[in-house]
Amino acid sequence: MYVLISRSLTPVVGGIRPPEAVSGIASTGCHKIKHGVTMTERIKEYECCALFKPDLEPEQLDAEVEAVRALLSERAAEVARVDRWNKRFLAYPIKDYTEGYYVIYRWFGTKDVLPDLDYQLKYNENCLRHLVLDYTEKERKRRKRLGKAKAAKV
Repeated sequence: MYVLISRSLTPVVGGIRPPEAVSGIASTGCHKIKHGVTMTERIKEYECCALFKPDLEPEQLDAEVEAVRALLSERAAEVARVDRWNKRFLAYPIKDYTEGYYVIYRWFGTKDVLPDLDYQLKYNENCLRHLVLDYTEKERKRRKRLGKAKAAKV
């Protein structure tokens, strides 16, 4: 798990810090729990797959990709990578389109950015579909599944 301290990612064991160690944390993410110990916001890894219209010009697609990246950066998310796939055929038509550009965003941040990202992509006329995944949870489940498979072999 990671916490946000002065816009940098710091690993934390257990997610709880003593009050004297929390001096650099922004007040928006702190929650008081029993006995005066402060627990900060959790920084998770998220992944978003956005499907854009196939008839976009390369400059328009670049602008759409940069608009989402800028939104994530504005909301204190650290963009790890952006993968742009070429035009792909769809399994079924979406809004009368049989092709589309896939763009995969991966970032570290809090869940506060999700409503803004959802709003921007939902009402963007060039975006056909989008899906946001909590990649931290996905990895945890994958590791758990692999652990059970190793235990079954022994």
